[in-house]
Amino acid sequence: MNMKKDKEEKGLDEQTMEECKILYCSKNLPMTETCMCWGWETGPGFFENIKDMSCQLEALNILYYPKWKVRIQMDQVKSKFGTLRGYFSVVCDNYNLIGKLGVHLRSLCRKIDRKVSFKMKSVVDQEEYVTDETQELTKEEYDHWKKNNYVEQTLREEDGKYYRDYKLHHCAKMHYEPTKHKIIWKTLKALGKLAFKMQYKFGQKKSTDEQKVIITAMHEQAEKIVREAEEKCYSTCEECGWQIGTNWSPRCQTTGWISYICEKCAKKSSYQYIKNGELWQGEERIKTKEELDADRNKCIYD
Repeated sequence: MNMKKDKEEKGLDEQTMEECKILYCSKNLPMTETCMCWGWETGPGFFENIKDMSCQLEALNILYYPKWKVRIQMDQVKSKFGTLRGYFSVVCDNYNLIGKLGVHLRSLCRKIDRKVSFKMKSVVDQEEYVTDETQELTKEEYDHWKKNNYVEQTLREEDGKYYRDYKLHHCAKMHYEPTKHKIIWKTLKALGKLAFKMQYKFGQKKSTDEQKVIITAMHEQAEKIVREAEEKCYSTCEECGWQIGTNWSPRCQTTGWISYICEKCAKKSSYQYIKNGELWQGEERIKTKEELDADRNKCIYD
């Protein structure tokens, strides 16, 4: 009963990554080696399409990997410009005895590293401090800073030159260090680096002709499956998963981020969105299509 309850509490992304073990074998690696450590970086509305894509890719892995040691590895799943982006690579685990030893050693180091609990201690190298700074300005810069009264500064003019006196606040500098099981932690890091060199420098054999053919075939099939999933997500609301189609797709305009959402989710959002070429916020129209086009043209030509 407890196992069933734990499975229900897990999200669809975690369940899928546990079921597709070969495809998401890199999800437990550190962020210096893979982007899958962050999971699926999309809205929940894309999850069903990503699950279908993952199951199809994992089926190819189950078909080819046991015999030929060629597998599809998901490197990153994220939302970009309002639609899904899936990045993958076809990997050939063609290791000799040294390579296999390196793989097992890295896996063992990661397992021990998770179980060894060490606390991080913050050590302050330098406290916060304030310095008096002086900046020489041009006439235009002087007029600009004169209008900004909210900044703590003093403007002065001497011998036809303009100066700005202000206080600069410096943040405290600190670093973190482990205080428990420090020796074990350092030993694991050294063993991990050694295993990495063993695996990738001395432990790989050349791919056979059969493996090269399978790598090409798997890459073509995986490319097709990923592109189909991306096209499905293009007409899917990223928040609720409703099929909004391609004729009417409001875009939620956040700071530097765009997402396709349905009308219901767009009205609930506090951000501005585009509907039929018009700019809206909630149920209020802010700008017409002509006004929005005029603003865009002004930005382009200015």
